[in-house]
Amino acid sequence: MQYKYLNRKHHARLLVLFAGWGMDYRLFDNLRHDAYDILVVWDYRQLYSEERGETRPFGYLLSRAPKYKEICILAWSFGVYAAQQVMEALAPNLSRCIAVNGTVNPINDTVGIPEATFRGTLSNLDQRNWQKFFRRICGTPERMAQVEPQMPKRPIEELIDELQILGHGALDSLGKEVPNPHRKWDMAIISTRDAIFPLENQRKAWAQNTVIEVEGPHLPSFQTIIDQYLIDKLLVAKRFSEAFTTYTDNASVQLTIAQNLWATLKGHINFDECRDTILELGCGTCSFTRLYAQDVKAHDWELWDIADVPANCVPSGATVRKCDAEMELRHLRSASVDAILSNCAVQWFSSPARFLSDCLKALRPGGILAFTTFDQDNLSEMRALGTSALTTPALDEWLQMIPDGFEKLEAKRDQHQLRFDTPRAALQHLRLTGVNALSAPSVSALRHFIETYPKAADGSYPLTYTPLTLILRKR
Repeated sequence: MQYKYLNRKHHARLLVLFAGWGMDYRLFDNLRHDAYDILVVWDYRQLYSEERGETRPFGYLLSRAPKYKEICILAWSFGVYAAQQVMEALAPNLSRCIAVNGTVNPINDTVGIPEATFRGTLSNLDQRNWQKFFRRICGTPERMAQVEPQMPKRPIEELIDELQILGHGALDSLGKEVPNPHRKWDMAIISTRDAIFPLENQRKAWAQNTVIEVEGPHLPSFQTIIDQYLIDKLLVAKRFSEAFTTYTDNASVQLTIAQNLWATLKGHINFDECRDTILELGCGTCSFTRLYAQDVKAHDWELWDIADVPANCVPSGATVRKCDAEMELRHLRSASVDAILSNCAVQWFSSPARFLSDCLKALRPGGILAFTTFDQDNLSEMRALGTSALTTPALDEWLQMIPDGFEKLEAKRDQHQLRFDTPRAALQHLRLTGVNALSAPSVSALRHFIETYPKAADGSYPLTYTPLTLILRKR
């Protein structure tokens, strides 16, 4: 196994990029992110041995993992299979995991590369066929010419050995029952012109996951994926801090969502029984907090937020902690919390499935998890900007992720629409509420957005919010 750091600035967060078979770091050498160190992993010749355990292929990665508060995985092609082998060991700090054009069963006639295709590739592999393979993953001569200077520089004998070892491991796992192997992944990105992993096989493999299909070949733009689908929590904190003084006066939809959540929640929770700990995640300006504050009887009432919360916003009796709530949840003692509440914050969490399981662990039997978030249709008018979009699950995807230990009390989707006199006024609204905690648009994209913003019949410019509400009780 080989490793190389890119963009290493000793951040608190690490992105581990598992390359595909035959690759090295060169294909990824230009990747950057302002909030993450990036570590590329390649060369999987140590990944499998019949003796099992004679090698420790991920030793370098595991020695560095404890230094980071959060670790995300971006795995491509056979790298999805490789990453699966170490995810359990990284679990304490692991959040968003993205699979790109690969599956956890990479050699499989229905959910991977057909076995005959794999064996044909291996038996005919030489330098000429390796060049042909690389052209296939690029898809077009133009793309091939673009990335050819970054082609891996590894001897063909190495590539044959690596493919043989990957094949042994993948074929050895065929027929072995592994419960829900794909559930560790938060998202699968599938290229519609993938000539390596058949499109339909990938769709079948990831049928229970959040799937995003993109136009392109097996080799995608990894910088685009990083920019669009990796949540920059530092930027989230910065934008909401900048909008703190203007949020309350402009976040009318968020207040309505909070009021609806509280009205629904009152039918399911008795705060007289919550005598120990109540936890609110992403309290922000405490607009939701103040709705239920007078009913709190808990000895320990904590409000967590990724940005600073001024003391004059905090209701009497509550304590505030500045932290990454998603990651801090993991440090709570089992069965130590009566209620976990959150309004309009969970969409900024990297791993929805892990969030649910962490809440289940922290809650006492009978404890309540109640939160609102947004689905992928939220602020759909903003897509024309060409910036990153929310990748939070749809309601049916949330329902599929709910662990068995939870009982569903409420699950619904709403829609709220604001109307503005101009597209610029809609953008100003987002700035004043901090909701624009995504990558900034280019000047040309901004101009195109203003020119093409959809106008309603009454001449106004709508902006649509699509909140989800879920209330769960631990059995």
